[in-house]
Amino acid sequence: MDPVSQVTGGSVLGDAARMAGLAGAARAFVRGTPARGRFGGVARGTREAVELCERAGYGVVLVESVGAGQGEEMIAEVVDVVVLVVRAGVGDALQGIKRGLTERADVIVVNGRAGVGGTWQTAQDYAGAAGRAVLGVSARTGEGVGAVWGAVEALGRGLRASGALAARRADQRRRWLRHVARSDLLDQ
Repeated sequence: MDPVSQVTGGSVLGDAARMAGLAGAARAFVRGTPARGRFGGVARGTREAVELCERAGYGVVLVESVGAGQGEEMIAEVVDVVVLVVRAGVGDALQGIKRGLTERADVIVVNGRAGVGGTWQTAQDYAGAAGRAVLGVSARTGEGVGAVWGAVEALGRGLRASGALAARRADQRRRWLRHVARSDLLDQ
């Protein structure tokens, strides 16, 4: 998602700036969907876009939320597995114990090189709050990305095997419908 200015309507072209290699890949489709001031971290049409991509045959659909804060947890109504990525050494110990998105995350990842910029402390803060392990990754070097992807795949397999994925998606559809209806009423 690209954040959109409420003043000019312009947006940051995240797909061009951060994902140039992926955006140019023949078997990938990258598209920004601005939130346009809507709360929750995802644009109104994101859920429908994910379903469209799945029906078009894309095996994996990655959705990046606006990521504005702990309250931006509507992403959990759109995806099968929520990965929360936090930067090491940003904020304070309270960040790790805030609720909201931290509670909804299936996988928590701290981005930063080991031993640099508070990475270890950030991981400990989030692990304590979430009551589970936190994975480390370096966006610069790619270190740890394989472990994160392995965790996501394992969670997806477990959800499908147990039948929980179908139940989760049905619940997501109900909650998303309520969210859209509420949003429409507020807009009116």
